Amino acid sequence: MREIKNLTQQDGNPNVVYSPNPSLDRSADIKSKSKSKSKSKSKRIVHIGLGAFARAHIAVMTQRANVLAGDVWHITGVVPGNQRLSDLLKQQNYRYMVVNKEAALSAEVIDVFDEVLLWKNDAGKIIQRLAQAQTKVVTLTVTEKAYCTDSAGELNFDNPDIHHDLMEAAAPRSVIGLLVQGCKRRMETGSGAMTIVSCDNMRSNGKMLEKAVLAFSRQQNEEVAHWIESNVLFPCSVVDCIVPKMQPLDVKKVQEEFGIRDAIPVLCEPYRQWIIEAKKLGESPQWELSGAQLVDDVAIYEDLKLRIFNATHSILAYAGIVAGLTWVHEAALHPPIRYFLHKVLAEIFASFPDEELARRYAVTVLDRFANPAMEHQLTQIAIDGSVKIRMRWLPTWKIREEAGLQSPAFNIALALWFFCCACIDKKQKMELLDPAKSEITKIVTLLNKGSDISPELQALLGFSPNRKQVKEIVNGYEILKHGRRLDSLVDAFCL
Repeated sequence: MREIKNLTQQDGNPNVVYSPNPSLDRSADIKSKSKSKSKSKSKRIVHIGLGAFARAHIAVMTQRANVLAGDVWHITGVVPGNQRLSDLLKQQNYRYMVVNKEAALSAEVIDVFDEVLLWKNDAGKIIQRLAQAQTKVVTLTVTEKAYCTDSAGELNFDNPDIHHDLMEAAAPRSVIGLLVQGCKRRMETGSGAMTIVSCDNMRSNGKMLEKAVLAFSRQQNEEVAHWIESNVLFPCSVVDCIVPKMQPLDVKKVQEEFGIRDAIPVLCEPYRQWIIEAKKLGESPQWELSGAQLVDDVAIYEDLKLRIFNATHSILAYAGIVAGLTWVHEAALHPPIRYFLHKVLAEIFASFPDEELARRYAVTVLDRFANPAMEHQLTQIAIDGSVKIRMRWLPTWKIREEAGLQSPAFNIALALWFFCCACIDKKQKMELLDPAKSEITKIVTLLNKGSDISPELQALLGFSPNRKQVKEIVNGYEILKHGRRLDSLVDAFCL
């Protein structure tokens, strides 16, 4: 009888993958194959924001690095509020399958976690883990809005969670407050230096995180701020892997294909990228052995990821939702949307110093989006637009504006976003979650009246549009509001 074994049990070869076999024993239980794990001998990563992406990317690359380096790194996962994920991982001895979804399915069994803590219940224990000498690395996938910064990238002290954490340090609600409290305890116990790696889609994410942590700590305790400056590294990093939200039917299919009872498998594409700023990476797993790139400067990789991959991902989401589509691959293959996307990309390419590099990267991105094996919901990408657009669209706008160039395709994209926010409740019977919902609602009200939105755009996105840009956004919204399709909108702008 063939069973899917733990990756590290395959003669030390981390590249062994597992294929479906209908003859597998359907009673096989993923937790029954767990190996013993020694917390006392291992070095530790604390991952904050444990979800599907971290389980498909960071955990996989850490496990592969362990095998190749003969090293032992375990991960404590911190779940913000998903009690079910925490409970199921514990029931499965913190083991699960990562299924690479392409023409032929393949899977790896991941067992690099040995603990999962629920933030709302275990804040004290999380701080304790952050302070332990064994903990050398903290990784974050908490989404852009969790950094509590304003449109200028500064820590927003008016944020309710930041305000709470300054008053109630022992029970932090924000990731910034949690990290500072962990550093404070680390300083008090003499646990030494550590590295905090942001894996969220933000420009200069390490620098932004460091600035926010230092701003908070200076407000709370200057001694802690000095300790952080001397003992904590904040490398910038870029991560990439498409990880769709699992549906109950997906879980059932995976269980049937591989004959393993796993209630929480993860589906993803086989592509993984991790770029890390080498000079700010302290003691850590040898991730470079599992495919990570350690570089002097991540800026060009950030630009490609944010301004091409993430920017067009968001545009596909809004255009696809307005067109009544469900999946990313449907939007990527929809002729009017694909045509419009190429117009957006033309504006992006012209803003890159190396236009040919940007073009080559975009070809791979569009191929990945069009993969029908990846059922990635548009609504999963469309949330938190007010935060994402600042990071993904505005840099191109600003570069083009400084060069004296207009950006009509991006103006259409902004009209699509606002129209999507206005119409999705009626068309999809759901809400697009956004931390700036009230501000967006105000702009939509002004657009419905045909009024100027310049001050509101400045406040929301940190973007000061000229008169022509405002007119194009308003006109684009009007065309959509009157029921005309995207191709009519593109024609109206002569794109």
